[in-house]
Amino acid sequence: LKCDRSSVFLVDPETGELTFIPDGAPNVIRIPKGIGIAGHVAVNNEEFNIEDVYEDPRFNRKIDMQTGYRTRSMLAIPVSLIEGNVIAVVQAINKDPEINGGVFD
Repeated sequence: LKCDRSSVFLVDPETGELTFIPDGAPNVIRIPKGIGIAGHVAVNNEEFNIEDVYEDPRFNRKIDMQTGYRTRSMLAIPVSLIEGNVIAVVQAINKDPEINGGVFD
């Protein structure tokens, strides 16, 4: 994918929250069901390819503020069981700007 980072958000089957442990972080970050792009992907079981996440009203800036990282582009894809239940969301973050102008294809 030629991206800077990737992440996996696991869906808590009891609460519907997404859980995520950023690289080097001591604590789990919990995101309420439906919040942010990952939350939207998990609830709606659909993928998103976003060129500039700060232009998308669904983007949850709190993760960038908590981690000190600056997200630009994102490819977010649900991981579903055969029944259609989303169990995780995989994100590729910040496509290499030298490739396709930094936009995932």
